[in-house]
Amino acid sequence: MTDSMGEVLDKTQSLQDIIQSTWEESLSEKVGAGREDSNQLIEWLWVGGYSCMCTLVVVFNSVLFFSVAKNSYLQYSTHYTVLALAIRNILQMLVSICILLMTKLQETPNIMKEALLHTQKETNLICEILSCLDTFLSSLLMFYLLGLAAYMFCRSPNPRLAAMSETSLKMYGLRKQVVPIRENGWQAPLILLLPPLCALLLALPAPLLHLPHSLSAIHDIQVCVFPVNLTYQTSVATLASALPILTLTLLLIGLSIRRCLTCNGGDCISSFCKEEIFLAMISVPYCLSSFGKHIPLLDMHLDRLGMAPTGLQEIFSPAIVRGMESSFGLLLPALLYCLLPLYRKFGSRPDSNDLYQSKRDIYRNSTTSTGGDHESSDSDSEESESDV
Repeated sequence: MTDSMGEVLDKTQSLQDIIQSTWEESLSEKVGAGREDSNQLIEWLWVGGYSCMCTLVVVFNSVLFFSVAKNSYLQYSTHYTVLALAIRNILQMLVSICILLMTKLQETPNIMKEALLHTQKETNLICEILSCLDTFLSSLLMFYLLGLAAYMFCRSPNPRLAAMSETSLKMYGLRKQVVPIRENGWQAPLILLLPPLCALLLALPAPLLHLPHSLSAIHDIQVCVFPVNLTYQTSVATLASALPILTLTLLLIGLSIRRCLTCNGGDCISSFCKEEIFLAMISVPYCLSSFGKHIPLLDMHLDRLGMAPTGLQEIFSPAIVRGMESSFGLLLPALLYCLLPLYRKFGSRPDSNDLYQSKRDIYRNSTTSTGGDHESSDSDSEESESDV
């Protein structure tokens, strides 16, 4: 009787173990399936976000060309550089879409091998080209901002308005508009061509010396994973991020001090003042995104020095930084249309503050010339009386 009861208890215990193990397996399968579904949902949210962002960036940055083409008062070096930044934003968005496409194709290696890449050599070549474009566009952004800041620092604080003659004053009165800004012919080509040349020199070692770097467009998923070349990546981070950010900060401080001195001297608000405000506001997020791309490299150097890492990679992962940098492509047209009224006119009309300053200078010149004529006539009459 005791033996039979023991057998029953053993069978009951074994049955409970089987039921519990089956339940745990089914639960783990459901949890795994749920996690897989949530990961797929997050990935497709990234894909949908990039698709919408690409459309918006291309459309709104393209509209800037119409604003500059329609207004002759925007056709000088500053706004030519703005158009170059708009082209750069569009290209950056297209490169991010290509990285996203490679990330999704990596999940289906058979399709990627049959459709795009047949050998490992071709895969490495695609990674080197994408790495070269990524380095080129990131460096180009900082070099254009640096060149624009140097150009604004070297020019006059306010636009030089052409003085009107007395004949023009009598013909047109105070309704005469300001003349469009004229500059030397070498300035625009220098500002537009020097930054791409410097960025190209920094990006060429990636395909020529086979030094690609890892790329990420979706959180926690990377493509083109290769060993990091610390020498090359440190050189890029120093020349294309650290030095431009430091120099840009100093130039913006200098522009702020000069603007304060100009405002104390009289003339303050002008189209040049609005352009300097735009440069300062657009530089802050772009400098942060440029610094964020090199956080993994900074952590590697800190680890080699035996120091604790920054811990910023948990918040600003490479995919999040790339998404922020791509979304900043909308910030450029938004700031331009908010801060610079000339972009909203879609016609050849000057800035209202420049027009007011022009009318004030014309009035001052007219009163000065009139006073001078009266003084000369009075002196002539006194001389004639003395002769008599």
